[in-house]
Amino acid sequence: MFSDLISYLHSLIVSMGALGVFLGVIIEEVIAPIPSAVVIMGAAFLMIPAELGWLEALWMIFWKIAIPASAGMVVGSSLIYGIGFWGGKPAIVRWGRWFGIRWSDIEKAESRLSKKHADVLALFFFRTIPIIPSVVLSAFYGVIRVPWKIYALVTFAGSIIRSFVLGIIAWKAQGAYTVIAEKFNKLEDLVIVAVVAAALAGIGWFIWKKKKNQSQQEI
Repeated sequence: MFSDLISYLHSLIVSMGALGVFLGVIIEEVIAPIPSAVVIMGAAFLMIPAELGWLEALWMIFWKIAIPASAGMVVGSSLIYGIGFWGGKPAIVRWGRWFGIRWSDIEKAESRLSKKHADVLALFFFRTIPIIPSVVLSAFYGVIRVPWKIYALVTFAGSIIRSFVLGIIAWKAQGAYTVIAEKFNKLEDLVIVAVVAAALAGIGWFIWKKKKNQSQQEI
């Protein structure tokens, strides 16, 4: 099923060029199981001739791939951001107390992010790294309610660097880009597993601490 969808995304790129990259990344963001590097790297292989010189190739990768891909990232990831933004507070208010998390903690984080440029730069930095899953970042930005304008700007700027680097790698690798894209996908899966494991460990620690405090109070 996904191989057919990936073939369809590549056909969009061949027939529509930069617009196809934009639409392809939106679809890629909405349908999480699609490897996140496959559209950008496929676009570089399909759109940028191997025999081009470096300057011309870099110019084409930037304007025909990195810019439309970054715009598509903002549009597509906004769905996950919105789910975190609108659904995060009700979930934390209802269940957060069991894990030692209060909505006031989230509000403090939101206020801190709006005042400290270093924190926004950190979010930008994570957006540039190809192996950091977009869905994790988008959900996190949404839950802590980073203003959408800041989210969109950080996502767009960081994604330009990410897309540009992936495009260069695929242009130089040519047909071998699929192997590299698969490796990026495996690293993304490892990051997701690490994030889930850390979250479960944190939840377990909060539950253990809560029970320990209750036991001490009973004594």
